[in-house]
Amino acid sequence: NTSEFLNEHSDEYTIAIVTARQEDRRMSTTMALANADVAFDRLLMNKVGPTHEDGLKSKKTNVDSLTDVVLAIDNDADVRALYESMGITTAAPGDDLEAALGETHDESEDENSMMD
Repeated sequence: NTSEFLNEHSDEYTIAIVTARQEDRRMSTTMALANADVAFDRLLMNKVGPTHEDGLKSKKTNVDSLTDVVLAIDNDADVRALYESMGITTAAPGDDLEAALGETHDESEDENSMMD
């Protein structure tokens, strides 16, 4: 599953969680990630607003602040399309994440970030 995948790669990549959840839910989101035993280095929250469109804008702004993103994992097809338009390889949580990550190794050997 996705959390196992992230934990397996947490030593070699910076894991940035980019969520459409609003900033006022940071503590509950952090606790949920800890309870699920998800390894991550950064948690980027939605500072734009509560609608899906606002969430997309927020995710784009947050992703623009990252460098060398090698893989974005998201369950929302609209978000994956946004990341793909930014030149980022994407996967859905049920996809073969190792294969998706393998595709990115051909493109970059620098220090990389992985998003969920």
